[in-house]
Amino acid sequence: MFVGVVLGIIIGCCPAWAARTASPSCCLSRSPWRSSRRTTSAIILLSCIYWARSSAEAIHVILFNIPGEPWSVATTFDGHPLAQLGRAGAR
Repeated sequence: MFVGVVLGIIIGCCPAWAARTASPSCCLSRSPWRSSRRTTSAIILLSCIYWARSSAEAIHVILFNIPGEPWSVATTFDGHPLAQLGRAGAR
């Protein structure tokens, strides 16, 4: 789970990877991820990558005002102005 979360955060911070399925598909195409792990472990790894990538997407949307996906545009309206005021972590 830890490896999946770390990979998801690293991949999620890259605004060029717009497809939400890009990170799990990269792991599915590599044979070491599939063959060396049991099915349950592989599904846990891929789900951790998916959800961490979804959460980490807000980093570049809020700090740099670059939406990577269409549904991130609304976050730029509130998140980036708050980041400029020094309140990027405010809820």
